Amino acid sequence: MLVTYLQQLETRASAANVRLLDAYLEAGLADSNYYRHRSGQHELSEKLATRVFAAIQTLESRRATVASRCVA
Repeated sequence: MLVTYLQQLETRASAANVRLLDAYLEAGLADSNYYRHRSGQHELSEKLATRVFAAIQTLESRRATVASRCVA
């Protein structure tokens, strides 16, 4: 079974404790893109998936930085 880009992003966002919608917004995409991809109206391209994946990493890193400041 093939895993779609959207499924991969959902898994990664969940592991990073990041809302996928927030990652879309961080990647500079409109929230309507997120809802179209979720509903299956449009397929997620590799280019956009890569941008969203990078945004997930950015949000995860930002969360870790904030957490480390709170502990210190």
